[in-house]
Amino acid sequence: SSKLRDTLAKLIEAFNAKDSATVVKLADGVIANPDGNAYDHATAARLAGASLLNTDNGRAKAYLQQAIDFNGLNNNDQFESMRLVAQIALNEQDYAGALAAGERFLQESNSKNGDDLALKGNALYRLKRYPEAIAAMKLAVDSTAEPKAEWLELLMGAYFDSNQPQEAARIA
Repeated sequence: SSKLRDTLAKLIEAFNAKDSATVVKLADGVIANPDGNAYDHATAARLAGASLLNTDNGRAKAYLQQAIDFNGLNNNDQFESMRLVAQIALNEQDYAGALAAGERFLQESNSKNGDDLALKGNALYRLKRYPEAIAAMKLAVDSTAEPKAEWLELLMGAYFDSNQPQEAARIA
């Protein structure tokens, strides 16, 4: 909105300067401002979340979830925010949260990217839902001519933990 244009410009400038404290302060002001629209609020929350990545992932995830909920971002930024929420949840060992965020991301983005499919497979594996993990990991592996070693390891583990050692050995 025109009323928040200058504040958003300062927010972007602080983000580009990697000044997380200023980004968060400005973002909180934009988010709380009733004159802002969905784009203003979502952009502010996304930038605050991105600025906190790898320093305060709990707060980063909360801001990114806010950005998603405001539903004001373009598709690329919305989907990237969803993917980041799922990855943070997985890293924090919130496997159910990672699965929920990952499934929503896959459903809304229609992604067939191996990394995205593997994220879901990893969450399923950690939840000991091995048949579903196998299905997700097979999709990830089949998505590329050269699957990543960690995908194959996860698929082998899922086969082994679901009492299919012969399938695990075949992959090895």
